[in-house]
Amino acid sequence: MSILAKKLWRTVKTTRVQFLAVTAVVMLGITIYISMSTVSYNMLRSRDTFYREYNFADYYFHVIKAPEGVLRQIESVPGVTKATGRIQKDVPVIGDNGERATARLTSYPLPMNTELNRLRVLSGRLFEKYPAGSEAEVLLDPRYAAATRLAPGDTVKIVAEGRQIPLTVVGAATAPEFIYPMKDAASIIPEYGSFGIFMVPHNQAQEILNLSGQVNQVVIKIAPGADEKVIADRVESILEPYGSLASYPRRLQLSDAVLGGEMDQLKIMARFLPSIFLGIAALIEFVMLGRMVKTQRSQIGTMKAIGYNNPQILWHYTSYAVLVGLLGAALGSLAGVLLASSLSKVYAMFFNLPGVISGVSFQALLYGFILSIAVGAGAGLTASRGVLAIQPAESMRAEIPKAAGNIFMESWSWFWHRLSATWKMGLRTVFRNRFRTAVTMLGVTFATGMMVVSFFYQDTVDVMIDEYFSQKYDYFVRFTEPVKETGLLSISRLEGVTKAEPVFEIPVKIYYEGRSQEELLTGLRPGPGMQALTSPDGNPLALPDEGVLISSSTAKK
Repeated sequence: MSILAKKLWRTVKTTRVQFLAVTAVVMLGITIYISMSTVSYNMLRSRDTFYREYNFADYYFHVIKAPEGVLRQIESVPGVTKATGRIQKDVPVIGDNGERATARLTSYPLPMNTELNRLRVLSGRLFEKYPAGSEAEVLLDPRYAAATRLAPGDTVKIVAEGRQIPLTVVGAATAPEFIYPMKDAASIIPEYGSFGIFMVPHNQAQEILNLSGQVNQVVIKIAPGADEKVIADRVESILEPYGSLASYPRRLQLSDAVLGGEMDQLKIMARFLPSIFLGIAALIEFVMLGRMVKTQRSQIGTMKAIGYNNPQILWHYTSYAVLVGLLGAALGSLAGVLLASSLSKVYAMFFNLPGVISGVSFQALLYGFILSIAVGAGAGLTASRGVLAIQPAESMRAEIPKAAGNIFMESWSWFWHRLSATWKMGLRTVFRNRFRTAVTMLGVTFATGMMVVSFFYQDTVDVMIDEYFSQKYDYFVRFTEPVKETGLLSISRLEGVTKAEPVFEIPVKIYYEGRSQEELLTGLRPGPGMQALTSPDGNPLALPDEGVLISSSTAKK
């Protein structure tokens, strides 16, 4: 080891407590960066692979019902490479104990090798077009199967077209559109025990729902580079005679939107949180090295006297900060990879990504080391620049004290004379060392800010839940088809029911000045009701005599 390397090692040993403290701060920042970046990378890789291998559709179209022959018209539209027609409808499920759930019955044409949104069977086997038994076969999404403890060979009953229909469970499967199965956008989290995806052969779904030769949903694949909006308009015009209900691109499909939002949040956290820790570490290193240069003034003069030049001495002190960055990056990378593995398992619990969400992002590791070393080198060079002004002869004597005049508070005699000597010394130190004070205040500000943000996030979730569950009703009953209001009498006469109100809901598309937005049009009775209407500032609202009320988010769009 060279002489300067030995001196650096002795400095690390004598300041090991401070050295380890700063290393821990750097390690925390790099751990967060590596873990979040790795999880985001693994989820992106797993999602893209799954979408590509199982041919995720680019656009969705919902209709009341249309003949299967319309698919040939849609595939003839320039830019459409493939169109798949199917049936999708929510139907009630009747459990053995009388409990009810909702099944999203979704049909899949067989064979499905060239179709869109193909299934990946996770357990059991694929259903058959014409099963040997009398009952139709069904594949369940794995979360619903686990929550209801249904296994291959079990029978589950649904209600369709006014009759109970038994389905034989043959396994569990998932598809690109059901990575995060939610009933609708109003659901905060998936309800695995009360809502599930039921995947059946297309011909069996047509028979169950009395839609022979019909489809009520069309999904298409668009050629790369084609104009998505133009194609969507053409397809909508073809489907218009059949009762076009809704259309939306892949990015607005509920499962993909939730997954994409979660990945965007991971990327933001991977950039924002590490910058706070690394910034605090840089400030601490700056203060430490600046003080070290002042205390080792005579040693620096001696090194210059025996032949060491400014760049060598400057690099010697900068190496202290670089060493902190290297050790922090190494420990942070190891901890980040381990934390990423645990986080990946947590995400695997919520998302039905069939690929293993694991792996190491070497790009994130490389960037972590570069970032940590760059921050350390920048702080070290900035703090160590004081060695350039030290001359060998002058370093043999103590540094000349800075000129110290009165601070502005001393002119307030009525205030200054009431302070004790301790307070006077403290205030003079604060205002005569303004940069050091600013750095210290900045560190305290960041630490306090992080605490406030964490508490604020918790309070925000509490307020959101309180607002979401602030409605006055206990149950919201939805029917698969519109029913007469007189049907409320049978509900209101149930034991324990004190009040029942009718609600009318229908999906619509709002058009305004060339913009459009899909919304749920809700019809309520005038006057006070169990569904509370509030303005953005929290004040209660009454239904207008004419026109509609729309949400503030829709109004801004």
